[in-house]
Amino acid sequence: MLPKSDLVFKTKIVLSFALILLFTAITNAQEAKSKPTSEEAQKMRNDIEAYYANTTFKIKNYEGAFVAEKKFTALNEIERIAVLKVFFENRKLSKEEIAEKLKKIGPETEEITLPKINKSNEIKPQNGYYLTSDLTEKPTYPGGMQEFYKFCGHFYKVPSTPTGIVIKGTIRVTFIVQKDGSLTDMQVVKDLGYGTGEEALRVLRLSQKWIPGKLNGQVVAAKFHLPISIQEPDKE
Repeated sequence: MLPKSDLVFKTKIVLSFALILLFTAITNAQEAKSKPTSEEAQKMRNDIEAYYANTTFKIKNYEGAFVAEKKFTALNEIERIAVLKVFFENRKLSKEEIAEKLKKIGPETEEITLPKINKSNEIKPQNGYYLTSDLTEKPTYPGGMQEFYKFCGHFYKVPSTPTGIVIKGTIRVTFIVQKDGSLTDMQVVKDLGYGTGEEALRVLRLSQKWIPGKLNGQVVAAKFHLPISIQEPDKE
């Protein structure tokens, strides 16, 4: 009988295309003679993320009311754009001043103000749900994701495999966290064969209801992407 695997869940930091566009626009405005390469843009993103690693952002809506507090990795696309405007001081910094600023550590707290969203640009649900990256508060398991990891680690059983076959890699599943916290529309986006994806869905069906996500304070249904990393011990 195979031992249960330890499940390691990795939080994937998704940097929006809008961030790249904003950085490109800022750099072009400051230094019209040269455009950033993809490597330079990636380095800038990494440097800004490191700069704000310990910063808590106090987020205000366009009317000035506080709506949330988040770390940089939890910010959605619109919030990250607002952070960049603060970081670049509305494009007033020179390239040298930006480099000097990145040598330091970001502030403990930083206030950002979200822009007023025109109706034509308003985030709208797709097929009745929002993308998690669009939300101001992401859905989560009661007690936090670490509790969810423990739950999965307890119930997930690595399927049997032929002699000499060791299962290692990442399974990817998606599901909708409904307004009432129930999980629906569970799908395996990528599995490792031998029933690994089906086992992940079986465990998800055992889950209690989640805490649903919110968009500007309103509870909404959202699509959640979950990577599951499996490292089965080598067979003797």
